[in-house]
Amino acid sequence: MKELIRGVACLALALGATACEDDPSIDFGGSPTLVQLSPNVMFITSGNTKELLARLVNDRNQSVPTSFTVSNVGAGLNVIFDTLFRPQQTIKDPVLTSPLIKTQQRYFIEANLPVGGQSTFTLTSGGISGSPTINIEPTRTGALSATAPALGEEVTIAAPPSQSFAASGDTLTTVFFVVGTDTLRAVITELTTSSVSFLPLPGSAGPAFVTRITLNFAPTLAPRRLETLNAITTPVPVVASAPLVVAAGGVHAPRTVSAAGFKFLPNFSMTVGGVEAYVVSVAADSNSAQVIVPAAVTAEAPVLSGIALNILTAVSLSGIPSSNTLTTATTPYNGSAADGNALVINALDPLGTQFVVFDTPINFGPDNFGLGGPTKWYRLVVPSAGVRTVTVDWTDDAAGDTGDFDFEVCNDALTACPISRLTGAHPEFGSANLAAGNYWIAVANFANGPVGMLKITIE
Repeated sequence: MKELIRGVACLALALGATACEDDPSIDFGGSPTLVQLSPNVMFITSGNTKELLARLVNDRNQSVPTSFTVSNVGAGLNVIFDTLFRPQQTIKDPVLTSPLIKTQQRYFIEANLPVGGQSTFTLTSGGISGSPTINIEPTRTGALSATAPALGEEVTIAAPPSQSFAASGDTLTTVFFVVGTDTLRAVITELTTSSVSFLPLPGSAGPAFVTRITLNFAPTLAPRRLETLNAITTPVPVVASAPLVVAAGGVHAPRTVSAAGFKFLPNFSMTVGGVEAYVVSVAADSNSAQVIVPAAVTAEAPVLSGIALNILTAVSLSGIPSSNTLTTATTPYNGSAADGNALVINALDPLGTQFVVFDTPINFGPDNFGLGGPTKWYRLVVPSAGVRTVTVDWTDDAAGDTGDFDFEVCNDALTACPISRLTGAHPEFGSANLAAGNYWIAVANFANGPVGMLKITIE
């Protein structure tokens, strides 16, 4: 065998080839024993081509100039010999040519098996053979069963041939859509190794991305991700019915908020004109909520968050606009001193019972009371003597400004103030033993900056 190979190599040398000029060590390394393939295991996406290098080597990894025959080519493969590959070159003036017998040969492996699979072929030289393992990865496949589903309509993706979804274990298959900078993760309703059904979130658009796909012919490989060939469009919900019902009680009264087709979640919130309303409560059946809305709003569309579609209650939606607008009355302006236009706050009996008023901190008058900021007045009626605690709290405005509020509780004649809170605390609160009668609460916007809602608690 060795003599035959060396004879062929030396014949090539006699014809002008230089392939075996470095081969004297072959005698010391022994006869060739292995077809060495690089790589021996290949991964090719169907429709693509990769190169493979082949060498005939002995036990000392010394290459022997040779040529190979190709046989047993499996499904989905096309093996092309590279006649221009030149690990050595033969000079035939004025051009360079590549000898057919070289210490290393190159082949181009074309894969064409859209469903994917595992294949191989054989390279043989002098009775010694080698067969690489070719893993043909599927082309992008998978389709959405619906491309324009209605809100709450289930969509299904079937696992492509020779691939499986992760339906058990610690990490399961997920489905998501990328919309701008947002990742909208669908709600999985049914998952098997062969299909996944889900409810896309409102506003989902584009191809679906499905995670943790396993190649059946190579289950130990790391899971891959699938991108569907077709794309989806789902509507962004709008609260289409008139959601706001104004309850009796004037500008500071709680209002019932309801919206056909929606549930109100514990984290429900609502903004009107960029100012957040105060949520008093959410109904036990989740069909409505009680809120105090900002005053002096003119034709503003409320924006709801923390709501869910009746048909998709597991998903909390945010920034959902109402299709109708809201207009609210203006809080009475009190001027620079206490007067009869002040909002009346009735403290409750027994002692410790809370009375809460929510107000939009606008229409503050000039500060003639010495509190250090524009002042707003409230009339406090105390029905019985006892220790009362007054707390003034406030929310940030839409830009996140916190502000600073101070307050005093003064007698009817404004000659004494049993509670005075002029600090930087947030909230401000104080207690005093108040006799039955009428008092004034003067609230000063010390920072003179905008805030969201003002909250006064009497208990």
